Amino acid sequence: MKSYNDNSKKFKSKNFFHKKNSIKKTNHSFFLQADEKFQLRSLNKNKESLSNLLELNVLLFQINQIAYKIKDENSFLKTICELIFMHTDIKLVFIGTTNKNEEIEFKSISGIPGILNGINISVRSDIPEGQGMVGKAFREKKPVYLNFLRDPVPKIWYEKSKKYNLSSGAAFPIFRNNNIWGIISFYHSEENFFEDALVRETLERISYAIGMGLEHIDIVNKEIKLAQLRNALLNNAGVGIVMLKYPQREIISSNKTFAVMLGFEDEREIIGLKIREFYPDDETYEKVGQFTKETVFQNKSAVLRNVCFLKKNKTILYSDISGTLIEAQDNVKYVIWTVIDVTERGKLSEELKYQESYDPLTGLPNRIMLERELENAFLRAKRFGWPMALAIINIDRFRTINEKFGYLAGNEVLKVVASRLKTSLRKTDFICRFSIVGDEFAIIFENCQDRDKLSVIFKKIEKNILDPIHLKDSSVVNIIGLSMGVSLFPYVKVESQNEMIRNALQALYDSKKHKQDRSNFWTIYGDEITKKQNHYQMLLEKDRVVVYYQPIYDNQTSSIVGVEALARLLDDSGDILYPEKFLSKFTNDNLLELTRQVLTIALRDLEELKDDGFSLIVSVNVEPGFVSEKFVEIAKNIIQKSKLEPSKIFFEILERTEFAQIEKAIEYLAELKKIGVRLALDDVGSAYSSLLRIKNLSIDKIKLDQSFIRGLEKNPQDLHFVESIFGLARAKGIYFVVEGVETPDIFDALISMGVPLLQGYAIAKPMPKDLLRDFLISGSYRFRSLKSLLGIYSKQLVQHGILERSIYFGFHIEDILSFKDFKNSQLYIDMKNMGIPEDSLVFKYYEEYYNAVNVMNKNPIEDNWNKIREIENNLERAIIKEYRKRKRELKENF
Repeated sequence: MKSYNDNSKKFKSKNFFHKKNSIKKTNHSFFLQADEKFQLRSLNKNKESLSNLLELNVLLFQINQIAYKIKDENSFLKTICELIFMHTDIKLVFIGTTNKNEEIEFKSISGIPGILNGINISVRSDIPEGQGMVGKAFREKKPVYLNFLRDPVPKIWYEKSKKYNLSSGAAFPIFRNNNIWGIISFYHSEENFFEDALVRETLERISYAIGMGLEHIDIVNKEIKLAQLRNALLNNAGVGIVMLKYPQREIISSNKTFAVMLGFEDEREIIGLKIREFYPDDETYEKVGQFTKETVFQNKSAVLRNVCFLKKNKTILYSDISGTLIEAQDNVKYVIWTVIDVTERGKLSEELKYQESYDPLTGLPNRIMLERELENAFLRAKRFGWPMALAIINIDRFRTINEKFGYLAGNEVLKVVASRLKTSLRKTDFICRFSIVGDEFAIIFENCQDRDKLSVIFKKIEKNILDPIHLKDSSVVNIIGLSMGVSLFPYVKVESQNEMIRNALQALYDSKKHKQDRSNFWTIYGDEITKKQNHYQMLLEKDRVVVYYQPIYDNQTSSIVGVEALARLLDDSGDILYPEKFLSKFTNDNLLELTRQVLTIALRDLEELKDDGFSLIVSVNVEPGFVSEKFVEIAKNIIQKSKLEPSKIFFEILERTEFAQIEKAIEYLAELKKIGVRLALDDVGSAYSSLLRIKNLSIDKIKLDQSFIRGLEKNPQDLHFVESIFGLARAKGIYFVVEGVETPDIFDALISMGVPLLQGYAIAKPMPKDLLRDFLISGSYRFRSLKSLLGIYSKQLVQHGILERSIYFGFHIEDILSFKDFKNSQLYIDMKNMGIPEDSLVFKYYEEYYNAVNVMNKNPIEDNWNKIREIENNLERAIIKEYRKRKRELKENF
């Protein structure tokens, strides 16, 4: 492990035990290899898995697929729950609807077996069983989220959540034919799982898709019932019967029923007429004629479904016809047709066809129709040589409307938006709803020769849609903004309509990405985005960057050896603005400029401090997204002009991004390493990438994410994780910095562990250069260990780790005074000085631990290891219990 001092090449690890006889150097490399393996194994045990939002989107896609395939309601609901349980980390999901007693009747359940036994859920507000999230979601017709650890929970659910490790839940209403039908309820082991806005939005879409699937099943079932009725009619005389003579296809005979079906009072009115008069078009007439020749004449009888007849009043009669051949002399053929009226089924069939091509909510064409129309428009554009455009428009933050006003209000808003879009367009423009459960719409503009005229239409769309929307319940919804991506042909060459869709979606993504600085709500694919500056970007352009410095403390030398340069902005009012205010308003170009200014100021300030006698290392944050050859050249130019040695400069790359992006950034920054600059990985442990992949990166320092440190007082066991990362840094021979050191107890614990470099409020808050100089001169950073119980706990787990590895890998500790008498150990003396009673559990387990280690040291066997680990766990728990007791007493006294 390297020291942070330039004068030292090696990390000087603390010796926790004074040995008379040192371990031979020949064993040293073996010990390091074994130590690295042990640390990596320990790290694997401490890694926490992160939930993957992609699984929810895959699940939503599958649900949309099966919504129009499964015809049985019970099978549909069962499949939904099984898919959710199989494809996510959700522990329990059920779908239920109400019975006549206003109680929830479970239709489908997946997850923990038997958990709902004895559970009675009501939707009534006047009884305890209706006070939970399910009843509330049903009554209020909107999603309800519950945190079992924080929110009031019915007793029976509280007991169930403890027993089955459930920490949070969410209930979503399911609407069927515009009425609330039931509830889908999810339960998860993570406390904050349902607080993620993207998770909520995806689950909302799932509940909407379930409702759409149920409505489709209603239509299919209605058609099945009508088919059953038709089959019953085939067995009685209540059907139309007509005889035709071929090849003339003349009506020779008919019963009254057939005549009435066609709108006539008596069969004599139609006898002698040609059947062509009763078909709506030539296509149907030819279709039935072809069927008669090829099927009825060959097979003697056959059935043809969905045949349309034209009634006397010019309306359509939908029918199924069954023909039977009767041959006469002279090759004259007669066919007796049985005609069954299936008009109702025909209408349902037309409705199903409508649903396949149109969005049932807005009445607009859907994605299927878009692809068909876009293909035709694309061919026309190529044939006639005129320009065309495809635009995909999205309502910004639409999910907040659903959350605030409810699903039904959200649907009402979508219908209004669809209507306003239609009135904003030309008659020749095609508009559709782009996704069945989303807020995207697509528009095809044909023969759009003038871009300026297109811009006028776009502005008209924006003005019309952003007008306040007055709902039926008198609520007023204000849409905050729109984003739109446009693909123009032939300005950008494409080979197919699918490529146009991809380009429009990419432009939409770019438009949403630049919401903060774009001048128009639309972006045309291939065009540079016209930008406008926000307040923070203008401050950046005016060079209002101010740099604050947070000191980094060296545990070995008890001195400040470096600082982290942190960006601030000076507002026009004189206020200092912090990163959480402005970073989200910056583009990658802005972030590059910010880093340029911070680096320039920091190197200048550190030159001045060096002249004052303080030689410090400086760390500057770098976002991987803007790292490029351009940035490398800018940074190299600034560094080469500075008097500060390049080896004193660290670029800290944030790990809160895709791992591939980090690797690409490090490839670029390798050029700066050639001149002596060093690289660090910041916020280690916060991103999705595996910590183990760090060993493949060309970095000089890792900085542990402060989220692992700030909670150490509440969860001291997390020190095991800190030690594991520390061990990985030692094994790799790189610097290890811990930030977020905000209390004296946490500081003491990390000092006791031997962590070499620390940063946080317990040492000093970020400060401007002049205050930093005063801080360094005052020497107020020279700390003395507090010997807190958290420090005792930390020291014990480190010592135990060293002992375990030493004995496990064959290094016998022959002559250590403290192991002959545990009362001579420094840890015993420290705890005694803190006033821990000798008859306490802490000392009891400490003595047992030392005795067990002595036995193991003489004869290492696996059984003894198990005993030592058990005693060590008891000792750690006793120290934590005593620590929390003292913290509680201290709080009560104040």
